[in-house]
Amino acid sequence: MQATADDGRVLDADFAVEAEQGTGSLSLVLESQSGANHSRGRPARNTDYLRTLDLLLVRLKRLNAVLVDGIVDSRATNSLPEDERRLFPSAIRLADEHDLKDLRVLLCRAQREVGRESSAPRGRNNTKRIRLRLQVPGYTLADAAKLATGLSSPPISHGEGVLQEVTRLANEPTALATAPSTAPFEKAKNHAAGETAVMMVHVPQAPYALLNLSVGLETNTWGFPGVLTYPSYEYVIFGIGASPRVQLDDWLGKSATLYVCQAGARPYMATAPHMPDEIAEGRVKWLTRIGFEPLGRLDDVPLGDDGPLSRSASDALRRSGTHRGFGRMGRTNMNLIFQRLGLTADTLERGVPQVPFSQTAPVTVESLPRRRNAGRPFGVGRQMDPAKRRAVEQRAVKMAKEHYEAEGWEVEELGKPYDLRLTKPCAERHVEVKGTTGALGSVELTINEVLHAREFPDVDLCVVTDITITTVGPEVDHETQPGGKAPIVPSYVASGGTFHLRANWTPADEDLRATRFEYRVPSEPDDVLPR
Repeated sequence: MQATADDGRVLDADFAVEAEQGTGSLSLVLESQSGANHSRGRPARNTDYLRTLDLLLVRLKRLNAVLVDGIVDSRATNSLPEDERRLFPSAIRLADEHDLKDLRVLLCRAQREVGRESSAPRGRNNTKRIRLRLQVPGYTLADAAKLATGLSSPPISHGEGVLQEVTRLANEPTALATAPSTAPFEKAKNHAAGETAVMMVHVPQAPYALLNLSVGLETNTWGFPGVLTYPSYEYVIFGIGASPRVQLDDWLGKSATLYVCQAGARPYMATAPHMPDEIAEGRVKWLTRIGFEPLGRLDDVPLGDDGPLSRSASDALRRSGTHRGFGRMGRTNMNLIFQRLGLTADTLERGVPQVPFSQTAPVTVESLPRRRNAGRPFGVGRQMDPAKRRAVEQRAVKMAKEHYEAEGWEVEELGKPYDLRLTKPCAERHVEVKGTTGALGSVELTINEVLHAREFPDVDLCVVTDITITTVGPEVDHETQPGGKAPIVPSYVASGGTFHLRANWTPADEDLRATRFEYRVPSEPDDVLPR
C-alpha cells in the first residue's frame, strides 16, 4: 500500500499494517528505499521513503498512537536478536513529540549501525525496512486493514471518511494490547494522564562515577559513550545505591538515592573534555552529552509501589544499570516526587509540572570519594582553578565580542558590573558573558550583575558552552607577594565553544537560586584570644 499526501500526490513508498499475534501488537512495516541499478535495468525503489515516514508519523500522532517498539526488519538482519536491531530504547508516545521531523531523523539515524560488522566502514544506510510496533486506541489486532486504509488517506474535511472514523474510534476507551514480551518496553497503560516522560540513569558507586556525578550536578552536564539519540523527555533522574543486575521483582524491593533534575540541553555531540576522567585523559570519552538542572535529592527511596516512582520509571532505572548506564526512558508522576522534595510545581500548558528554580537548593553528592590531590583536578563549569577560569572567561568574551562586532557594534570590554558595553549611533546595550566547558545550564551571577540586568533597559546574556581547555606549559606566577618565591603554575589556552544568546535579558526571581550566604556575626560578648 502507498500513502496519499494531503495535496493528493501518491507517494512512492510501500507500507503495510500487520497484526503480530506473538507480541499482541499492530505493526507498521515500511519497505526499504534503494537506488537505481542501470546496468541491470532496475529502477529506484521507494524514493519517497522519508516523506512517507514523516506523513505516517503525523497521522499516527492524530490517533494518539504509541510507538511501543521499533526494529530494523530486513532480510540481512533478521538473524540478529531484536535487541541488536532496536531503533529506540523505550516506548514513544507521539502526543508528547513536539517535532516529528526530529523523531524521524532519530529513527533513520539509528538504522545505520544495525547489522554493521565492527571492522566495516561506518554505516550510511538509513532507509532500511523497519517495523514499528504500535498501540493505537480504538484498534485491535483485527483492525490492521482498517488502520492501514486510514493511514494511507488524507484527512477528509466534509462528510464521513475513513480518517474521521479512525479519529472517532481513537477517542473511545478501549483495552490496550500487551507490549512485546521480549522487549524491555513499558506497556501503553503507563502513559496515563499525569505522567511525564523521564530519562532514568543508573550511576555505579565506583569512585570515578561518583566524582563524575558530583561534577555533573555542579555543571549541569552528563554524558554517555557512543552516538545516541533519544525521544523527548522532561526530567532526568539519576539513581545510586541499588545493584541493578537482579530480576524486576527483586529490584522493586530495594531502595536508592535519587537525584532529580529538570531536562536542559537535549542530546548533542560533545566537542571538549569535561568530566574529571576526560580531563585526566585529555579526550572526550562521553560522546553524547545532555544538560539538566538539579532540583533535589531523595535518600533511601523505595523502588517499589510504596515509593514515588512508577514501575515504568523504576524498571527503566534498573535497565540503565544493566546497559552501561545509558539513559532509559520511562514515565512517572513527577508531582509525587516533588511532594517528597517539599516542592510545589506549576503545570505548563503541555500538562508538564515544573518547579520554580527559586524553590530549590544546590544538590550535592554524599559520600564523595576522597581524591589524592586536595585541589580540584577538573577545570569545568564553576572553575576553582583561577588560570582555567580566566582562560574560559576570556574565550567566552572573545566569541561574544566577535559576534557583536560582526553586527556593527562598537565593543568596549569592562568586566564589572557587566562584561561588554555596545554602542551604535543613538543606541547602547550591555552584555553579561559566561563560559563553560559543559552543557548549557545555570550560571553564577553576583548580586550586582542581577541588579544591573534589572535596572538597565537593554541587556543581553551570552553563554558559551563546550569550550576546550588545553594545557600549554608551566609559567611563573609573577603576582606572588614580594619576598616570596614565585611558584610555577600551569598555563592554559581555550578554544572552540558554542555561542548562545539571550537577548533583552532580565533575571526573574523564580529563575534565581541562592548558592552563597552572607552571615551576620552576633554582637554578644565572645572569647578573645590574646595576640
